[in-house]
Amino acid sequence: MRLQRKLEISAFAIVIRKDAISAKHLDIDPRDVAWEYLIQRLERFSTLGGTQIWLSHDEGESLLIRRLTRKARRIGSAGSAFGTGSLKRPCRLILDDPVPRNSQESYFIQLADLDAYAAFRKVYAPPGRDTQIVPQDMWDELGTAALARANYLRGGPPGIVSWP
Repeated sequence: MRLQRKLEISAFAIVIRKDAISAKHLDIDPRDVAWEYLIQRLERFSTLGGTQIWLSHDEGESLLIRRLTRKARRIGSAGSAFGTGSLKRPCRLILDDPVPRNSQESYFIQLADLDAYAAFRKVYAPPGRDTQIVPQDMWDELGTAALARANYLRGGPPGIVSWP
């Protein structure tokens, strides 16, 4: 986790609280929400910085991710943080369709998996054990590599977007 600061990599995570979704009896696919939130933030940060995006992901969800990315490029939208309704925000800086990779063959995908699990554990405390696989404070090891602006309006641990 600390290596990301040295490599000047920024990280943020989307944690979908499935228990809250089922408690509210929402009929929503958590994967759709997670990828939409991720793509919305990539759109914001890429547009603000003029940076183009090449999206690579772990194998297994290729059709879903490609569908959501294509939709975001055409008719992307995001909820307004300061009122009701939504804003049209097409994600035009995604260069091509997302590329699936086997996580065993990519250190960056493995690092993203570790970040995602550390963010999950930050929101959901790990079960009590003598030796923790990923302790609750592991996300904090990112330090300045945690992209705090990903959730500064919603609050919570820096760099972790938690929904609902």
